[in-house]
Amino acid sequence: MRTTTRTVAGDKTVPIPQPLVSIRSLAELQIAMEQDLPWIDLKEPSRGSLGRPDPDVAWSIYQEFLRRMADAPVRPSFSIALGELMDSTDEVLQDYCRPYGGDVYWKIALAGCDAHSGWQDRVAHLVQSVSKPSQWILVHYADAEKANAPTWDDILQVSKALECEYILVDTWEKRGDSLLDIVRVDTLKHMAAHSHAMGLQMAMAGSLRKSQLSALWGLGASYLGFRGDLCEGQTRTARIGADSLQQLCDAFRQFSESTHPRTESSHVIR
Repeated sequence: MRTTTRTVAGDKTVPIPQPLVSIRSLAELQIAMEQDLPWIDLKEPSRGSLGRPDPDVAWSIYQEFLRRMADAPVRPSFSIALGELMDSTDEVLQDYCRPYGGDVYWKIALAGCDAHSGWQDRVAHLVQSVSKPSQWILVHYADAEKANAPTWDDILQVSKALECEYILVDTWEKRGDSLLDIVRVDTLKHMAAHSHAMGLQMAMAGSLRKSQLSALWGLGASYLGFRGDLCEGQTRTARIGADSLQQLCDAFRQFSESTHPRTESSHVIR
């Protein structure tokens, strides 16, 4: 059981965001677990926005994660990026996911799907054939036109129909622009409210920077995803720095503490 704290604003509740950090190696897992992160994500950044790690790499990291968390009272959420739906067959994705238990979240991206009318049926078949639908996270690219990806409304409707728990807003291109450079904050806030109204929690990512936390804080995201800003030279394919991650976690704690006098808690089963 994990406690999610919500800031009360009038008659509405807005999630206080928590950090989600994307790692790519056992060394980065060690760094991440030293910070008691609520969510650890695994991907291979050299293969694109949602690059899928090699099967043996992902399995070894997940096994080490389980070993280290064996006696923990609360286990962080753990997700693995599966890449773009159009880049793999269903059989490849099913074989990749099959060895894992039901506690792993699977992120699947949809670049190129807008030109294929049957992507919704394919996603539904994949989700229903692998694990609980709630463990699947469909990715909406904020730069959807560049990615030839489906619209926000289409992905939201499919996520709702499949009874997913989360939806992720990310960026397809990784050339310096962050999510906040592509989408206005009021639009992101509306999207978060829309997802909550549909029964979905939202995560936001896309070259986010620690310096943007103040702008991101009240938008309604349950999780904010980071990688590039934590890496050496702020290059997403470089190694995460322990000091940078410490600074990020400190910033989250400071923002959370500043809102604590106006919070109430609800419990979410993980």
